[in-house]
Amino acid sequence: MTDSDLESPTRRMIGHATGVARILAWIGILTITVLSVVPAVDRPVTGIGPRFEHFIAFALVATAFAIGYRLSLLRLLLSAFLFCGGIELLQVPLPTRHARVSDFVVDFVAAGIAIGLVFAGDKLIGAHHRDNCSRQKMNPSNQRNAFRHGRLPLICGYFI
Repeated sequence: MTDSDLESPTRRMIGHATGVARILAWIGILTITVLSVVPAVDRPVTGIGPRFEHFIAFALVATAFAIGYRLSLLRLLLSAFLFCGGIELLQVPLPTRHARVSDFVVDFVAAGIAIGLVFAGDKLIGAHHRDNCSRQKMNPSNQRNAFRHGRLPLICGYFI
């Protein structure tokens, strides 16, 4: 029997959810990029206001990235900072679009809140498993990979 034969349904479900989150994250990145460079008159308007539209869009994409890519908090926040800034800079040469610092702030705050909530949820789930699981010894390879990816080993196969 191989390790994959012993894989639990929960672990397969988490792997599937991670894959879906990655796909949604890249679709969100592409959507935000396209909507940021098309002429303003061609952009769909929801009626809820541009600040709220920005907030929702960037929060959803940041949530998907934080779930799909188990990077450190610092790496995710740095990526969000660069993406939000890049989107605004992309609009500078466009005659029908305007790069605004206020848009950047709203976008980055939304992404930061979303990433923070994902990390807080991850900590709560980890605390739940710490209380309900016996401490398992991780093999050295998993520990090195966890530290390399900015996560500290927790217990029961979960990382923070």
